Amino acid sequence: PTKPRAHKDLCPELLQANQEFQNSQDCGENLRKKLFASWADQHHQDGSFFDSEFKARREILGRLEVGFWAQPCMNGAPYMFAETDATGFQNGKMLLEESYPTLKQGWKVLHDKEYPSMHNPKNALPQGGIRSWEQYCRWRDLEGTSIAPLLLTNILTIYQMIQHELELTKHKSKITVYLLGVETELNYIPLFGELAFLMPGIDLTIIMVSPAAKAICVAAKKQRQKNSKSILVKGIASDSDLVEVLNYKGDGEGGRVRVKLASNYAYMHECSPVSFASNNPHAFLALNAGLGSYPSWIKTMVDLLQMKCPFAFSEQTKVSLRFVQEIWMGSVLNTALQNGYPIKIPRTEIKLNPFHGVVNRDGAAVLVPNINNGYILTGNKQK
Repeated sequence: PTKPRAHKDLCPELLQANQEFQNSQDCGENLRKKLFASWADQHHQDGSFFDSEFKARREILGRLEVGFWAQPCMNGAPYMFAETDATGFQNGKMLLEESYPTLKQGWKVLHDKEYPSMHNPKNALPQGGIRSWEQYCRWRDLEGTSIAPLLLTNILTIYQMIQHELELTKHKSKITVYLLGVETELNYIPLFGELAFLMPGIDLTIIMVSPAAKAICVAAKKQRQKNSKSILVKGIASDSDLVEVLNYKGDGEGGRVRVKLASNYAYMHECSPVSFASNNPHAFLALNAGLGSYPSWIKTMVDLLQMKCPFAFSEQTKVSLRFVQEIWMGSVLNTALQNGYPIKIPRTEIKLNPFHGVVNRDGAAVLVPNINNGYILTGNKQK
């Protein structure tokens, strides 16, 4: 059995993570000074930032009439596992409407210079792609004080994983990735169209798998019986496990992005071989994955390692991913061996994510960088 890590071993790692975060040109104090100076009065002296408090002041906190910002009430409801919250709201409820809101309706309090349009950018995509928030805002001609990155961190993190970490676009022009564990992502599906501009010439399919994705599809099937014309009902095909909710083609040389929801399974280890055969994955991704927090991840990871498929997962802290590398992967290996699966643990790498959330999460008491999509763990990268 693995011994618990002593404080003398862990403390230097915490100090290193803090120093690395603050020294980065695109993180910590440097980022706030360069781009988000107008938010300074919202920050506490230690640099922490209360996300919910800020959203409340901008009138975009909650679940009703807030467009893409919608999120379930977290008090007394198992919202992470796809059930409706105490008020009856569930992630993906927008997909039960007949059409998506316009960008202006979805972004709510932002004016048109604070969020990216769905038209080809006026500025050319930099050679080698986008590599920082500052570069992205300049390319998309966004005001530096925009709060759009609060939502776009998930979109840009997916881009970082595909383009720069796993480098899938070097080998293929048609790519299928499975995005695992989606929750609030179901509330701003139209924003995934931004990937068509970030990866011109790439035909990308994103298959979303989670309890929340399955639950909203179940709700849509009930609608179907009532002859509904909702987004989800229109995407349901009787012979498929997948429901298409977005098919977006960028202007001119732009790429294409399709988003589909898995309607019959909530976890990858529940997926049928037939479904895999027709939608062969090039990578598995997850945002703020919580690998060590949810028992279901172990079974899923056993299947992923058997497939030897590239993967990339983000977490809020580097320490969490170090735990995954040194201890959690051992639990995965033991589970596999107990079930007769001879797998090998691949070499993995942890990197600071340049497109992490621009503000600290509510857990401000944590004395290490603790921020949405802060670090990315990759494995099985193809050469």
